[in-house]
Amino acid sequence: MPTTSHAGGLPDYCHVNTATAYSLNMPGITRVTLDTFDRQSQSLECGEVGCNSYVEISDFPWPNLRLGDVYTISITHTRDEVIFPDVRNNIRVWIDYNGDLEYAESEAVVSLDYQTFGTTTATFQVPSDAQQGVTGMRIAVKMSSDGGHTAPTPCDDPPDPLGFHGEIEDYRVDLYNDVANSVDADYAASAVKISPNPASGIVHLTMPPQFTGSALTVLNSIGREVYKIDNTNHSDIDLDLSAILTGSYYIIMRSNNGQVSSASLTLMP
Repeated sequence: MPTTSHAGGLPDYCHVNTATAYSLNMPGITRVTLDTFDRQSQSLECGEVGCNSYVEISDFPWPNLRLGDVYTISITHTRDEVIFPDVRNNIRVWIDYNGDLEYAESEAVVSLDYQTFGTTTATFQVPSDAQQGVTGMRIAVKMSSDGGHTAPTPCDDPPDPLGFHGEIEDYRVDLYNDVANSVDADYAASAVKISPNPASGIVHLTMPPQFTGSALTVLNSIGREVYKIDNTNHSDIDLDLSAILTGSYYIIMRSNNGQVSSASLTLMP
C-alpha cells in the first residue's frame, strides 16, 4: 500500500512504494519541460530490477507559474519494447494548488489516456485563486488497460492489482501572483547575502530594505520546509541552523508586498 513518510518531523506527500520495476525495460519518463524548466533523465532512474521507480526531483530553480496563466507541459515517455511493445501509457499531472500536502483528483492538470510512447504535450491554466508559494507537482506515467492496468491515481490507492508499471516523478513549483514575485536565482544572488557559505551552525543574512520584516523559510533539496521565521524584523539576522542536517538548502523570503527572493546555502558538519 502507499505510505506517507515524514522527514524532520514535517509531513510529506504520499510516497508510492508499489512502482516496482519488473524489468529494466519498464516504461518511464525521460524528459519533462514546463515553461523554461527542462529536465532529462534515464527511463528507469532507480537503475535495477526490483527497485522503486518513484523519484523525488531536487533540481532548482523550480518552474515558476503565475496564477491565471496558461502553460504547456511536455512529457517524453517510453514503452517496454520487449514484453509489451503495443501497450500504450496513461499520463497524469497533479499540482497541489491549495498547499495541503495532498494531490486531489480535482487538482489533475493533465489527464491523458492511451498515449503512444514518445512526447505527449498538454496545456493547463493555473487557477487565479491558487495558494502562492512553493508547492508540489506529481507526474505519473504508467501502462494503460492495454496491459490490464487501472488508471493512475495520485497515491496508487487502491493499488493496481498488476502493480504500478511505470514511473512517478515529484517536483516542486513556485506559484506567484505577479512578475516580481517569482523565485529568480540571479536576482536572489544579488539581493540576499549569506555568510559564511558553506556554513556550520550559525548563518548571517543581510537583505535589502524591501525584505525587512519578510517571512523566511529554509527548504531542503527536495522542497521540504526545515526552518521558518514569520517575521525577520531586521535587515541583518543570524540563523541558528545547528540542528539541521548537513546538505544543500534554499532560503526563501517573501516580503509583505509579495516579492519573493531566494538564495542557496550549504551546511557543513
